[in-house]
Amino acid sequence: MAEEPNNALQNLLKMRRRAKWIRRIFSLGGLAVIGVAIGLFVGGIAIIGSFGGNSPASDSSSEGSGDLTGTDINAEMFHAAWQKYYIGGVMADKEKVVIEMAKKYGVSPALMAAIIGAESGWGTSAAIRNKNNPSGQMVGSEILYFPNLDAGIEATGKTLFALVVQQGLNTVETLGSHYAPVGAANDPTNMNVNWVPTVKQLMKEFGWSEDTSKDLAGGSGAKPNSKGWVIPVQPFQVTSPFMMGRINPVSGLVENHYGTDLVGSLRVNAAKAGTVMYSGMRGAYGIIVVLKHSDGWYSSYQHLASSKVKVGQKVNAGQQVGVMGMTGESTGIHLHFMIMKNYLFGGSNPGYIDPASVLALR
Repeated sequence: MAEEPNNALQNLLKMRRRAKWIRRIFSLGGLAVIGVAIGLFVGGIAIIGSFGGNSPASDSSSEGSGDLTGTDINAEMFHAAWQKYYIGGVMADKEKVVIEMAKKYGVSPALMAAIIGAESGWGTSAAIRNKNNPSGQMVGSEILYFPNLDAGIEATGKTLFALVVQQGLNTVETLGSHYAPVGAANDPTNMNVNWVPTVKQLMKEFGWSEDTSKDLAGGSGAKPNSKGWVIPVQPFQVTSPFMMGRINPVSGLVENHYGTDLVGSLRVNAAKAGTVMYSGMRGAYGIIVVLKHSDGWYSSYQHLASSKVKVGQKVNAGQQVGVMGMTGESTGIHLHFMIMKNYLFGGSNPGYIDPASVLALR
């Protein structure tokens, strides 16, 4: 028998059920309309942001603000909390799916578990049982229907990616100030003051820590080598190396892979000091940054969620140039990193080289 959630959370959830929700619908990729999944614990939260407007700045310098983009988990704590809260609902066997989708879309699995749990009554609500909708996503006043529960969980991941990664709401404090502002007109009893501590309490049970990185990466985390190069993602993992004859996961065709795919921290840094030659959207590359280095070499950073630099800007090795994403032709969040002899868009022979030849990739 699962233990009951704490009384403070129960009270907030009861208030939420009595309140009338106000939701703004977001368009993801211009194709599917996804309702906002965050305004979970407090009733009457008015969503005031939009993808087309000015995104609120990330409060990454706030004391005690743990990063929501860290995807590492304490497996033992996460599983214990899952057994405590989810065992009695339809999400009982979806622990691995939630972790997988949170990592795929670059958000904390603890955040995703807390959101789905609170929105679905820990897997017992009518929306999750009848419409496979674990996070209350809506179009207008209608709860969205998903063909299966895994699809509903992935839709939650996509929405959180849009909010936490793309909009920069990557701390509990910034989420709270945006979705549950203290003193809001629609919160006459001032219950919004409980939003941040309640979310943090649940996330901590799932193994999240306030001691995680204060921004998307916490700096480059490495010193340049003797030739001035630094690995652009810290920490990192190679998911696909530079190789000839790789099967393209999007097209299914056999193609040469002229770069190295990296995952890890969402912060993408300049691999070497240089000048920005290109910064913006470029077809299948997605959002891309290209740097020219003083020795004549070029480096490119592809599939970014956003660029942090402008054409003509000078950057140092380890300086942030973008946020890792999955724009363009991509099956998941990663950085496609390339080094070349010639400008990528300036001729027919870029002269790609294996990044591992100048970086200590493994």
